[in-house]
Amino acid sequence: MPTKTLGKMVNGIKTIMHNELPKCYLKRLNETNLQWWLDSGTLLGLVRDGQLLSSDPDIDISVIINGKKEISKLLTTIDENKDTIEVFVYRGKIHKIKIISPKIDRKIDVNIFRSKNENGIIWCPAINRTPPIDNKIVYNLLKGVNYIYAKINRGTWRSDSKLARLTTKGIRTWIYPLKYFDHELSSNCFGAPIPNKTEDYLNYRFGKWTVPDDSWNYWTDDGAIFEQPPSHIK
Repeated sequence: MPTKTLGKMVNGIKTIMHNELPKCYLKRLNETNLQWWLDSGTLLGLVRDGQLLSSDPDIDISVIINGKKEISKLLTTIDENKDTIEVFVYRGKIHKIKIISPKIDRKIDVNIFRSKNENGIIWCPAINRTPPIDNKIVYNLLKGVNYIYAKINRGTWRSDSKLARLTTKGIRTWIYPLKYFDHELSSNCFGAPIPNKTEDYLNYRFGKWTVPDDSWNYWTDDGAIFEQPPSHIK
């Protein structure tokens, strides 16, 4: 379905009305009073092209969470739409919520960041779920067992389990400087919050982000990915 956009330039960024952003979910997120924003490929497409990237199958949202009450509030808010929800857990803590809804043609990925204020950063586990083995039959069998295990556990995927490690390439860490999120986020561009110093943030993540690069790979090229798991963050 073609994307319809309408907008003008404000502070070097195109303001748009976009028919593919799920406004009902964004509205509910606003009601939680949690700090969240459009992120990754979603942010890149909207800022650079004025529309979502055709190559990105997800809508990327990030949120800062530091306590169980905030997690509970987020899950309750998401569950109000009664959609399929997959929860990904690393070392006992939720790090991603995936929303699958028949109402929209993209999945929604909500990545959950936690802060280390003493270091001026926020972080989130980055899991590469591309096949780590060449034997597709064995991989699909392992993935199927992992899927069944998750369904038995109410849609909860243990990202650091031995079984999960057999179906992923590895665990690294997204690390964002707090300077992009340490005060009220910009919200006048897409009807949703985006990082402060947006162009600088995109430089940090994507490098030369103003020119499309089909060879760009988040696992090797994302400037925010630290090549060690979260346990190595100091």
